[in-house]
Amino acid sequence: MIKIVIFDYAGVVKKSRELSLDIVDLYKISVEEYEKFIPQLKPIIEKFYKGLIGEEKFWIEFSGAMGKVVPEKCRENAKKIYKDKLVFFPEVIGLIEKLKSKGFRLSILSNMFPYQAEIIKEINGCSLFDDIFFSCERGLKKPDLEFYELVIREMNVMPQECLFIDDKEENLLPAEKLGMETVLAKKPVQIVEDVWAIIKSENKI
Repeated sequence: MIKIVIFDYAGVVKKSRELSLDIVDLYKISVEEYEKFIPQLKPIIEKFYKGLIGEEKFWIEFSGAMGKVVPEKCRENAKKIYKDKLVFFPEVIGLIEKLKSKGFRLSILSNMFPYQAEIIKEINGCSLFDDIFFSCERGLKKPDLEFYELVIREMNVMPQECLFIDDKEENLLPAEKLGMETVLAKKPVQIVEDVWAIIKSENKI
């Protein structure tokens, strides 16, 4: 029986936007130029997602890996770019509200940079959720199996009681390994339909 619905954030609750587009805006470079540096940038990004380095150090290391200077007002501009590009899916917000009204426990399990998590909280983007698991606050990142185990342990629930929604197949695999039901998010309407289909099947309603 499904009792808990766990949502990824970007690509599920809100429209996903590639990190490369934010970096292009921030550093005033082309996507092609950014992509040349991905091998050097990936371990730095991983540490930042897990909150293992502070923001100042992240921007210094990130800029240095590309041979760039840290942009002026980097943190403020990065936050502004992220906030200005936030687009929420009304169909999924409606789903969340309906699930909440029916007594389901709702959680977020999402990979987030610290400044992204800060913005989501500032705009009350977590207000409908009972549990928040942001990678930057937990020192873990999807698809680390330990992250999913932490979620189950802290919520004190059985995996079989959980339905997890994510827009990346690789992030669903650990959840399925633990015994959760999953939905691969492709479009807002499809998310809503698939979630209710699983709940009706599992909960016999």
